[in-house]
Amino acid sequence: MDDDIYTLFLTSGQGWSLVGSLRVRYLAEGAARLGGVIPAVGGEQLQPANLELAVAALEGSIAVPLLSGWRQVALNGIGYGTTAGLFSIVLGNTSGQPAVAVQLFPLPTPTDELAGSVVWDTGSFGELVLSVLATRLPRLA
Repeated sequence: MDDDIYTLFLTSGQGWSLVGSLRVRYLAEGAARLGGVIPAVGGEQLQPANLELAVAALEGSIAVPLLSGWRQVALNGIGYGTTAGLFSIVLGNTSGQPAVAVQLFPLPTPTDELAGSVVWDTGSFGELVLSVLATRLPRLA
């Protein structure tokens, strides 16, 4: 099993604190590479720098028992990274109810922690915006 499993601590602007879990699987790490050149800034001629962006397809699921009951909401999305490492994960569910959007960024800590936001039931009147702290569970050998 190559899934990364995270425990989630979610907080809302209304003062709610929720717990949940996130499961993420990399489908094709480095599936596409995009190259680019940094343009000149302020009229100065700068030395062009090559950038390389790795894009990895992801799939997974999120479960927040107080919002979804005991069922998991399926997600799919993209992870962005460079040679320095992963810098963003964007996941979403547009085909089912509730619609969920997740964006996570790695924290500069020695542990595997992510921070970001979750938008629950996107596009509806009852949309709930939550900030999230995710801690990856260790893999069993």
